Amino acid sequence: MKATALALVGVLLSGSALAQQELPEGLEGKHIEIPVICGDTRDLYRALTEDHGEIPVVIAFSEKQVAVVWFTDPAKQTMSFVIDTPGGESCMLYSTRCFEGDCYMTPGEVQEQAEEIVNDSPKVSL
Repeated sequence: MKATALALVGVLLSGSALAQQELPEGLEGKHIEIPVICGDTRDLYRALTEDHGEIPVVIAFSEKQVAVVWFTDPAKQTMSFVIDTPGGESCMLYSTRCFEGDCYMTPGEVQEQAEEIVNDSPKVSL
């Protein structure tokens, strides 16, 4: 996790990641406690963009007024996953360095890479 984000946000909060949510029908699982960094959305976004050079590349909004935001730097070498809450607070669930260029790939880049793997693999005949 990024030291500057830690300093700006304050303390590491241990607790359930936001609120308990219901599992989708047919999915089995359990709720677990995950340590997250939470704070004012503006402060967290400012730290990620200004201090770490990350920008949002994927944003998904839910019916419960919660957003999941995937940040990465332009070189695609760092990434962070953030959940925005309706109350103006956000929680960073994950932040890491990646292999060069692997933090984010567009669907087109994923397709190209898959085609390269298929085309470079030896053919098997039966």
